[in-house]
Amino acid sequence: MQRWPLNRHAGWDVWPHFDPGRWIDFNPCVVRLPSGRLLALLRRDACPPVPGKGTVWQVPVDEALQPTGTPAPLLARGEDPRAVVLGTRLLLFYCVIDRDAEDRVCGSTMMLSEYEIDSTPAGDTLRPVAGFQLPKNPIGAARPGDTAAAWEKNWVPFAVSPTAVALIYSHEPWQVLVLDCNPAASTRRFSASHAGPALRWRYGQVRGGTPPVPFGPGRWITFFHSSQVVGSRKVYFVGACVFGQEAPFQPLLVTRDPLLAAPYRSGAHRFGWRFAGSVLFPLGAQPGEAGYRLLCGIDDGEIGSFLVGHDALADRLEHIDALAGLELSDGDGQRLQTAGPVLLGRPAAESWPLARLLELLGGRGRGFVDYGAGDGVASLTLADGFAHGLAVEPDAARRRTLQRNLAVNGLGPAHVQVHGPIDSIDAAAPVAVDVMRIDAAPRLAAVLQGAAATIARDRPLLLMRLSGDEALDTPALAWLDAQAYDSQRLLAHHPLWCLALPRERRAAWAWFC
Repeated sequence: MQRWPLNRHAGWDVWPHFDPGRWIDFNPCVVRLPSGRLLALLRRDACPPVPGKGTVWQVPVDEALQPTGTPAPLLARGEDPRAVVLGTRLLLFYCVIDRDAEDRVCGSTMMLSEYEIDSTPAGDTLRPVAGFQLPKNPIGAARPGDTAAAWEKNWVPFAVSPTAVALIYSHEPWQVLVLDCNPAASTRRFSASHAGPALRWRYGQVRGGTPPVPFGPGRWITFFHSSQVVGSRKVYFVGACVFGQEAPFQPLLVTRDPLLAAPYRSGAHRFGWRFAGSVLFPLGAQPGEAGYRLLCGIDDGEIGSFLVGHDALADRLEHIDALAGLELSDGDGQRLQTAGPVLLGRPAAESWPLARLLELLGGRGRGFVDYGAGDGVASLTLADGFAHGLAVEPDAARRRTLQRNLAVNGLGPAHVQVHGPIDSIDAAAPVAVDVMRIDAAPRLAAVLQGAAATIARDRPLLLMRLSGDEALDTPALAWLDAQAYDSQRLLAHHPLWCLALPRERRAAWAWFC
């Protein structure tokens, strides 16, 4: 059974924490210097962090992207560095947070610092030679997803000539700008712009990423991030895009599913940040014989490297046209995802994050059951990744909406069967079931017992709504305990939803709970 993400609960090579309690280090990029050595440039914040007060530091790293020294200061103000090398120059792009006269955060600005690289057998030194503030809104329109045109960040640079750097300015729409970086010039001006097909991904707005590295003849690959609300918090995902090395730098391939997802069980709050998020922020990548090693910020407080193997990457890359899909709408025209199903009508407020939670935990598999399917948000979300589905909705009016939603997305009975009230999931379920969602309180115990054979045979993951009445819920949870399932309420925003995991595979979800 194919599952994603790759990382699950293991696989990170996490950096040591330098001077813990005083500093947090995160969001690193990496460049190969003319000497052949690798240098990481990272963001460092005081502990506890103050938003907008980041600095930029440097540290040498080995081929496994692990530090071989201790960080040294480079910039007293700056965040989220991305760097490229032009000859013997290093060009460092980063953002600074803007503040108004009352010291309130009011935007961000992209900056460029240029350094001459002095290399000796003993090491490399960066000697500052110039610095520039780059213009805001250089294409004349705010990018989708930005709260205001005052915010500029996440520009992704790559070298295109000895005196020019291109920057992926946005992924949706695809916009690449070319910046003239002739060292003899006193300014830095954009000399060209190129547009291409938008990267429309099912896992949130595609933003930022790693400075591109080679991907076969005439192609670059960049590893980007996105985020969506999953369960009770925002979760970051990592994907990849392959595009042409020559102008107009057209995107060609994109990963169908995430390569990585942030570890849900941790979160940025552990480092003192005041937001609920599980963050994975790729800024550096290096190719190797086994694949691409990524350097990422984790939860805005530490650094980890991860190897994405060539086979795993090839397994997920598809031509960009294959991922162009329809939109999931909330009924008022507000888009909820960038590629995937259409939803007729407005879903319940909790439906979307819980549907994504099921997809995150269940990955891809053989079959799913959605009991109490409502308008079908969960069924539509899961259908693309499972061979078969069963959607049960006792209410006739909701069932008609469910059937319309499936039909408009081309999902017929061969893929997702729709049933009215049934007493036995066992009698109607697909041959094999990997995920089961049950919204049937206070009949949960009866529904579970009607699925007893399926649960015993397939050991699926279960997401269940409780009634809130302990007297009604206890028999169901006791029955699951006797079937060797661990049940726990996890989600602050959805306290009545309970996750049940088969005990023998409990460790597979350790990254989540």
